[in-house]
Amino acid sequence: MPKEQVPVKIVDIFKKRPETRVEDAVKIEVPKTINDIFRIKSILGGTAKFQYFDANGNEVQYNY
Repeated sequence: MPKEQVPVKIVDIFKKRPETRVEDAVKIEVPKTINDIFRIKSILGGTAKFQYFDANGNEVQYNY
């Protein structure tokens, strides 16, 4: 998904981490749950990391 469509509360988390670059964002729609999950691929020091957040900016666990 375009980075412009990532919820503001998630974007704000990464604004506080200027050394971390957001590389990719994916919206995951999970059946039988109310909240969407956003997978964020960030890069820090050349190392990629995937993190999952709800629309309120809370980090969540997600296994697909």
